[in-house]
Amino acid sequence: MANFTVHLAIAQEWARLHNKFYSDDFMYGAVAPDLLAKINNLQGNFHYGIATKDMPIVLQYKNKVDLHKYVMQNDINSDYDLGYFLHLVVDYYFFNVFLDLDKIAKLPFNFKQALYENYDATLPYVNSKYNVKYDCSYKELEYVKDRYANFVGGNFRCLLYDNAKLSQFIEDMAHIDLFELYETIKNGNSKEISYVR
Repeated sequence: MANFTVHLAIAQEWARLHNKFYSDDFMYGAVAPDLLAKINNLQGNFHYGIATKDMPIVLQYKNKVDLHKYVMQNDINSDYDLGYFLHLVVDYYFFNVFLDLDKIAKLPFNFKQALYENYDATLPYVNSKYNVKYDCSYKELEYVKDRYANFVGGNFRCLLYDNAKLSQFIEDMAHIDLFELYETIKNGNSKEISYVR
């Protein structure tokens, strides 16, 4: 997953760029797959992928999201559905396009630890640059607000990406036409679509 703050920043930017009012339902949907996993102690396939614990960690992340499976099983009938789909799209591209996991797998450090350090290292930048809003009527988002809204950072390293690269990813994700992508996947025209504008 991209972290909660990145998901909220992308959702806010997406709503702004697409002239969509970002309702509480949309914002909650944009973090729901990760929140549901946390609330349910990771019981359930909230990302629709085929990742299993016996896979190498890099493969677990690459296979965490299956956009085709999600689209075949779900419609976008509400702001929540749209936010949920955005979350899955972001995670899919984060681990299959943005990060070069094949290259990363060969590096001499613990990937999961490096990933979470990178999240924490870039979090203050994302909060500041995108003025991330954490207020929402869903009480489950209090966890996100308490953990990330005032995070000031520390001695964390950016081993996987830097602020500039992450900012470009956020901007690219915010420009995706989610409805077109959904229909393209639904009609079987393409399993992978580049997010680059």
